[in-house]
Amino acid sequence: MFPAGSSSLALDEGPPSAHANTKAHRGGDVVIMTNGPGEVCSWVQAAATAIKDASDTDEHAHSNGVFAALAPCPHASGREVSALGKQKAIDGVAAPRQFLWLLLLGRAFFVVRQAAANVVARLMRRKVPAARARRLRQRGVVLFLGGDQMLAILLAWRLRYRCVLYAERAVLWPNLASAYVLRSRAQLAHVPARWRHKCHVSGDLLLALARKRESTAAQSTKRSSPSETIVGVLPGSKRAKLRIGAPFFLSSAASLMSQMSTDGVKPPRFVLPLAPTTTADDLQACLDDTTDDLAKRFGWLIGRARVEMFEADSDDVRERCGSYEHVGHVVADHRDGELVVELWAPSSDSGGVPPFELYASMDLALTTVGTNTAELGALGVPMVVCLPSHAIEDFRGAAGGLLGLLMQLPLGVGAAVARRVNLALLSQSGHLAWPNMWADAAGVTPPVPELVGRVSPEEVAESAASLLVDATARDSVRDALKRLASAQEEDTGEGGTPTQEVVRCVFAQM
Repeated sequence: MFPAGSSSLALDEGPPSAHANTKAHRGGDVVIMTNGPGEVCSWVQAAATAIKDASDTDEHAHSNGVFAALAPCPHASGREVSALGKQKAIDGVAAPRQFLWLLLLGRAFFVVRQAAANVVARLMRRKVPAARARRLRQRGVVLFLGGDQMLAILLAWRLRYRCVLYAERAVLWPNLASAYVLRSRAQLAHVPARWRHKCHVSGDLLLALARKRESTAAQSTKRSSPSETIVGVLPGSKRAKLRIGAPFFLSSAASLMSQMSTDGVKPPRFVLPLAPTTTADDLQACLDDTTDDLAKRFGWLIGRARVEMFEADSDDVRERCGSYEHVGHVVADHRDGELVVELWAPSSDSGGVPPFELYASMDLALTTVGTNTAELGALGVPMVVCLPSHAIEDFRGAAGGLLGLLMQLPLGVGAAVARRVNLALLSQSGHLAWPNMWADAAGVTPPVPELVGRVSPEEVAESAASLLVDATARDSVRDALKRLASAQEEDTGEGGTPTQEVVRCVFAQM
């Protein structure tokens, strides 16, 4: 399948040490392959910035270009290209719909795309773009940070680059990759002995990013009183998750407000930070009963919630917390009164960084599964994790191959296949929240409650209320999360931060 002389798949020689002197490497380009919003706003930004910084401080090395290639992903928000374009360390982005063209055109892709854009601009009598693209260098590395590992290997083969894959969970193709960077030393046990020389333990990238911001996370939102509690509402950023998560988690917040009021406890202050790839319009669309039939099927707060943004020309000073600012409210009519949830969004100078400071100010978070559970866990924020399966057929990217194709069939066939496959995967998945997976690996009791399946907002509210009214229980969860996070950090293995280890491995392959 692959030519023996391919520079990215030289299987007869082990890759250079990940700790080779980075000053000895020759200049080249790094193409980061990724897919979803969580990876774009965390791993990619950190890795791209570190690669650029290492190049700028290395007087013996040529400057390294950093490009991003977005692989097709059914769960993408559609705004990953825009988010990557705002990252100063990224020199060029190939959109998901252009991925096949990148494979076909190889290193000439960015030049051909620019030439085509110039021709179109002249034909339409528009201003020709001032930006000038260049051909990718002959020497380079494809760095996998999300998506399908095989696509990264194919891209590296086409570009004749080396291929470095960050394995968050499974090491799938050690015989074809140039090097693997592993999240945990325990992953080595699942790699055949003959390929272990290609594997380097870096530690958990997500955990490291959150812990790095922990020192600045002391900056938090202002509380009206010392007894005020803040509850975060995190419905997700991927389109399929947000469609269900927005009305479901807001309904859970409304139920929590009602339950605490009934018990004579002051309701908490609710905050909802928008993901860098999500807008207020996306949120409103998920809450509008004219967009889908979820209201008829499940009720919740669909059709009874509205997003109210502050006036753009308002003279009011907006409250800021780290890289996020308070931009408006989500207001919902509920049987026991009006639910008001503060809406927070990235500031114009945020650079697409997750809201670590806002996370740190929360006493509790109501969240779906995903990268945010690792970020919350690293900061020691208690959480209730929920994955409602009421419309699980909306998730069409859980399986690849033939099943993945069958999920895309029309006339209800794809939905039926997706429902059966997703339910089967859920039944075999074990814990889904990252802190609980850390606990499983350590052989200790999982600290985070997980509610998976056709759960109701009232069940989520009950689980959250039990933690909110018991400060001792919250402190116990917080301590357990920090212990687990510290244990993960101790598994970095080879010195340096996880991001530094990834960069060293990339430069060693250059």
